[in-house]
Amino acid sequence: MAKNAGVSDIESWNFVELDLPPEWKEHLGDLCENFRIHIEGPAKNGKTEYVFQLCQALCEHVGKVNFNSTEQYKTRGFQMAFKRNNMGRFKGKFSLADRTQSKFPAWFKKLQGKSIGKIIVLDSTNYMGLTFAQWCELNDRFPHKSIILISWKGNPLGKQLEFMMDAIIEVSGFQAKVVSRLGGGKTWDIWPEKIAELKQLKSSKNKPTNQPQLF
Repeated sequence: MAKNAGVSDIESWNFVELDLPPEWKEHLGDLCENFRIHIEGPAKNGKTEYVFQLCQALCEHVGKVNFNSTEQYKTRGFQMAFKRNNMGRFKGKFSLADRTQSKFPAWFKKLQGKSIGKIIVLDSTNYMGLTFAQWCELNDRFPHKSIILISWKGNPLGKQLEFMMDAIIEVSGFQAKVVSRLGGGKTWDIWPEKIAELKQLKSSKNKPTNQPQLF
C-alpha cells in the first residue's frame, strides 16, 4: 500500500535540470526534463518562429522533438520557418507527426509508441479541439516527457492550462513575454527586424501631421 510522502521524502526528490544556453535560462528559468509550457498569441505575431527557435535549443541540448502541426502541417509557411531556423541539421532529432494525428485519439495512441522522443509539441490546441480532460490524460500518461502546447489568443482552454504549466508564454509583436515558476522572466526578442519595423510604423502613426493654416 502506497504511503504519503513525508518531509524527508520531499526534500530528497531529484529533478534533472536541462542544460540549455544561458539566454534561454534567463528567459524560461531552470526547466527540468518533464517541463510543461503553454504558448499563446494572435495570428502572425511570431508564435511559429518562436517555437522553432525553442526547438532548435531543445534538439541541440536535450533530445528528440516530436512536432504535431495540426494547423499548418505540409504548407509553404511551415517549410519556410523550418528552413529559416536551419532545422534540417537535426536529422534524427526532429520528427513531424503525419496528418492522421490531427485528432486526439490517434495522436495519443501514436505517442505511446517507441522512438517518439523526449519532447512533444502540439500546434495548435484549437485546431485539434483539445479539451481539458484530454490534457489531463496526456499529462498523466507522460510524466517524464516535456510538453509544449500552442494556442490561439483567447482560447478558453488557456485559462485552465495556466495552473498546470511551468511557464506561460504570451507572444505578441514578435516578442515572447514569459511568466515562469522556475525563474527566468526575460522577454525574448523573436525577430528583431520585425520588431524594429513595428516600432517605426507605430512612430510614424504618432507623428503630428502638418495641418494647413487657417485664416
